[in-house]
Amino acid sequence: DTIIVKLEDENHTVVTTNCTDKNQEGKIITNRALNLFFANKIANFLSDGGDLSLFGSYATLSTDDGRLSANHNFCVKKNEEGRIRRMTTAGIRADASDGFAAIFSDKTFSNDLGFSIKQTWLHKGLVSYDGCTQKQARSRAAQFSGTSTHKAIMDIKRAMIISSISQDITKKSIDFEAQLANSGLSSDIQTTLREEFYGKLSDDANDSFTEQQYKALASSGSFKFIRTSWTSLWGYVPATSQKFMVAPSFTTNFSGKHLYPWEINISHTRIRESQKNGSFFLTISAGVFMNNSTKTDALKKVSSKQFLTGLPAGVDTLNLGELGTDDVYLGAYENFVTPLLKGQFVWFPEKFFAGFSISFEQNFGKNNPLNAKIGIPMRFNDSEGKPSINLELQLRSTDLSNKIDKDKNFRQKTTIGISVGVPFSNFLY
Repeated sequence: DTIIVKLEDENHTVVTTNCTDKNQEGKIITNRALNLFFANKIANFLSDGGDLSLFGSYATLSTDDGRLSANHNFCVKKNEEGRIRRMTTAGIRADASDGFAAIFSDKTFSNDLGFSIKQTWLHKGLVSYDGCTQKQARSRAAQFSGTSTHKAIMDIKRAMIISSISQDITKKSIDFEAQLANSGLSSDIQTTLREEFYGKLSDDANDSFTEQQYKALASSGSFKFIRTSWTSLWGYVPATSQKFMVAPSFTTNFSGKHLYPWEINISHTRIRESQKNGSFFLTISAGVFMNNSTKTDALKKVSSKQFLTGLPAGVDTLNLGELGTDDVYLGAYENFVTPLLKGQFVWFPEKFFAGFSISFEQNFGKNNPLNAKIGIPMRFNDSEGKPSINLELQLRSTDLSNKIDKDKNFRQKTTIGISVGVPFSNFLY
């Protein structure tokens, strides 16, 4: 009875918060259910290690840079029923292409391996529903009266949810008490078992009420639009350096060069979803990263065999076999910092698993190409309706302004790739 009364009191708080005053905040579901509702919406797009996920853990893999990242979230809430306000994400990132190939072929491991840390501030989200922010409108839910408001629909659905949970709780309680009465155990042991049983029963009931509310709101479409946003500060610290064998020309000896490819990035993302237009993601970010002349194709890349063939007599080649790589770079090597600005727009049509994305990235400084990417993001849910995997097919083009690779045409500077995002564990809410 105590568990049921607690759920009914929580539901009553939602029922009685009507926005008759434009300055008053109302509720259509509980705070905890709203957290889960937004977590589900945010999880619809996950293609890069820097994206936000409200799952406990997640991993991403992109063929753009060949990097695999694994991340874990730690969140801070004001209280158990409050929204998630801040989140810290710790991760590890490695080069999943050349790096792993080097491990299994006894070559020198000369690729990215490092750690990332991200601090995210989640701003207060909003659900706009009829009777709260605008005039009452006809419901889109066919099973209810045409004059029912979004609020009235969800009041009915929550009442049905509590009725179902109450019946389940009552049945489990009766069965448990009957087993306990016939167990022959001492009163002290029965008291301990009873505390454990009803504690777990209460937690399960709260979780069930939360999950069923957010699913009811999502499936019924009992809202006009939702919006939320967050700001993230992200940094990557390499644990290993990238190694390059460089020679100014065929007539000189080669030498080893090192790069520690650290990165810092700050971004702001906004989401808006409506029943008519679908979901929109807009992200603007700025950052800096450590770059070098090999990554910008400023040096000529040749195989070690080509390098040996072009060497004149008398040039030292004793250490060439110890390179651990098949490639040598010719030219003047240099490390430098590259700032960048990036904008990304993503759209998912209403109730459709695939969408459209486009992004532009402008680099500055010694290497300043304008890059673009067009993608088809796809979201797949599990049997319970939770996101299970995110895929994005991508068409990438570099140096649209034709400042760097002037000798290459558009087709030569365009590649096709894919990114994969896989969430693990449960939502944080």
